[in-house]
Amino acid sequence: RTPVPSEGASFTGSPSLSLDGALLYVGCGWDADCEAVTALNTRSGHKVWRFAPSGTYAANMHTFWAKPTVADNGTVLVCDFGGYLFALDGETGDERWRFVEAHDPTGDYANEAWSSVALTNDGHLIFTSNLGWIRKFRVSDGAQVRQGGWPIDPKLRANDSVGRPQQRDPIIFSAPIVD
Repeated sequence: RTPVPSEGASFTGSPSLSLDGALLYVGCGWDADCEAVTALNTRSGHKVWRFAPSGTYAANMHTFWAKPTVADNGTVLVCDFGGYLFALDGETGDERWRFVEAHDPTGDYANEAWSSVALTNDGHLIFTSNLGWIRKFRVSDGAQVRQGGWPIDPKLRANDSVGRPQQRDPIIFSAPIVD
């Protein structure tokens, strides 16, 4: 048995290991058969579970390029090109919660999420998207932090300290880091 989501499909994302090293999590996309996150047994290479999102408006947009991030509680956090952030049970692949980025009212930008999330030392994650928002969520239940300057509006990021525009596009392609 080959460790791929389906015959002829290939992975497009970078993999991550479970906390105990027994599972390898990897995403893929651009192929209708492969718009999923898959967990593979690191000893055998066999598929343990496959998460293919349903009930979303992002049909054929579930390309998972971002490296899955594994939280201390075993939750696998992964973003897709539909602007979704999914929290999955690392052992079963069951969805714990999801967040979807807002649509761009101008139509100029997709609500894609290209990068991995960053984890904080207090049980939160930092999420970025093509719309330029920087958001903070509680890993355990997906509650978004809405205080202390969160979320960070792309309009705020695009201006200098006296309000002059410094950047035209709010897009964020890179992964956040936490100090």
